[in-house]
Amino acid sequence: MEIPNLKIYSKKLITAPCNIYYGGDIDDFLNIEIAPTQNILCFFGWEHSGIQFHISAEKNNLLERLAEKVSLHKNHNFWIYHSWINFDSYINGKFSNLKSVKYIDELYLHGERTVYININPQIEKNFDSKKHWFSIGNNRRVHRYIAAMYLLGTEVTAKGTLRFDPTEILEHPLWEGYLEYWKYNNCNEIFSIESSFPILKKGFYKILHNVEYETRVYTQTSIPSINSYNFDQFLRTLYKETFVEVVNETTFMEPFGIITEKFINSVYGCNFPIILNVHGTVAHLRELGFDMFDDVVDHSYDTETDPMKRLVQALSSNLQLLNDPELAKNSWKKCKSRMISNVELAKELERNVPNVITNTLISLNNEICNH
Repeated sequence: MEIPNLKIYSKKLITAPCNIYYGGDIDDFLNIEIAPTQNILCFFGWEHSGIQFHISAEKNNLLERLAEKVSLHKNHNFWIYHSWINFDSYINGKFSNLKSVKYIDELYLHGERTVYININPQIEKNFDSKKHWFSIGNNRRVHRYIAAMYLLGTEVTAKGTLRFDPTEILEHPLWEGYLEYWKYNNCNEIFSIESSFPILKKGFYKILHNVEYETRVYTQTSIPSINSYNFDQFLRTLYKETFVEVVNETTFMEPFGIITEKFINSVYGCNFPIILNVHGTVAHLRELGFDMFDDVVDHSYDTETDPMKRLVQALSSNLQLLNDPELAKNSWKKCKSRMISNVELAKELERNVPNVITNTLISLNNEICNH
């Protein structure tokens, strides 16, 4: 199945007079040049680059930048169609001439890269496996480093596979220096979990000494561009051996975020997911119909708005599941049919993408005509 091209569909379905823009991230919206004659401006956005958190990045207040853009053009109506979780609560109705519509999830917006429908799930498992969970993160993200430190510091890595690119941590020879790096860049987020510093410090030095984790150096070509191919060729073996996954999503520290193929991999891999993403992600996945296995995985972390506290809670509240292979394997046996149901739901949602896009554009066209 080919995911429909949004621009092609728009040209066919939008007959009302309006200006439609397409961009990857929120910065594209902020950089739109607006002519005085334009009244309704529709922006279709996706991705996360405009909000991505970096310790050393120059700080800017996205809400202030949005306010500046919208306030400068009070006679214009801005309609943003997007794939971002928490964006509506982030803008919180502050702009009378800005309308936000979350019409789809990010994982369906990249054409053939995101086609999974012909992939077979990894429902067969090795119950004699020595390591029953895994956590992998190819690209360098702050939350993936902190999660790795916590997993290493709690010593559950003897029971699981941890793989990430340690490059940015290796730049700091001392834990105290790493904390100073946060302070120097006016980032205080990590200090909300100061009570966990002894665990993180232990994990930090394990990273420095290359203990209990696998290294994978990130490059632009280190992951296949087709996600389903990556699943079949590189991840399937991991899923055969494991039953639990720490899902290291792309966003986490940011005020709003996206769901990507990383979650869908866990569905087709038939693993219990511990989701590291923006708050409310698990609730959103439940709303889509996914079984989040609340009787096995403690997802109470999903309501925690402080990102660092959410990360520690996600891992600490599920340490028994990560540390007890028999618990995980026996729980999986009881949930096997539910795993299969999640796969069927994922296939159904993927099949319905053309209808979602078509109905969104028809609704948009009708609304513009009646505006």
